Amino acid sequence: MNKEKIIEEISKRNSPEVNDKLRDSHVVIFGAGGLGSNLATMLARVGVGRLTIIDFDEVEYSNLNRQYYFLTDIGKKKVYAIKEHIENINPSVKVDVINSEVTEENIEDIFSRIMDGSVICECFDKSDAKMMIFEKVMELNSSDENELKLVMGSGMAGVGNSNEMRVVKFGEDVYICGDQKTEAGIEHGVMAPRVVLCAALQANTALSILTGNNAI
Repeated sequence: MNKEKIIEEISKRNSPEVNDKLRDSHVVIFGAGGLGSNLATMLARVGVGRLTIIDFDEVEYSNLNRQYYFLTDIGKKKVYAIKEHIENINPSVKVDVINSEVTEENIEDIFSRIMDGSVICECFDKSDAKMMIFEKVMELNSSDENELKLVMGSGMAGVGNSNEMRVVKFGEDVYICGDQKTEAGIEHGVMAPRVVLCAALQANTALSILTGNNAI
């Protein structure tokens, strides 16, 4: 089957309106771990036109309990592994990767390369990295020239009531997905069901923003 026919078949379950709105969209994903890898594949399946994925880590065996990787990915850089998977899911999606840790020293340069993205998804593990992205988006949005939408993940560890997983809007530009309380730790663990639930909330929120529907 040729590429055009594959894309046609993948897209036929979406509404034509959704396909039209997503074709030229660009979503930026900070982090390619449990949240980011699953989120990226969901957005690819629904046909987001362009994804930029930023991470510096390599795939390890311990990632396989919740992240969208396979035994054949062990030792690969996550951004290149997930790019390959997306290309095997939906060849219509353009995938750009930045194989770098995000730091205070390079965050200006990274954001200068992604400012045409309309939605930014924060998928980091560490709170200081999450805050760095949040503060940068708030700084940029303080200018009338920018209106970035930020979709964050917070609280997805353990096993618990699925109905506690939700989306909370913070101000005009920030959406926080998760239960906002259950942090990863030895007492909770981080496992696929709740991690993927949170990633799905992020994906659905991003799509709601892109298509002009009410995100929450």
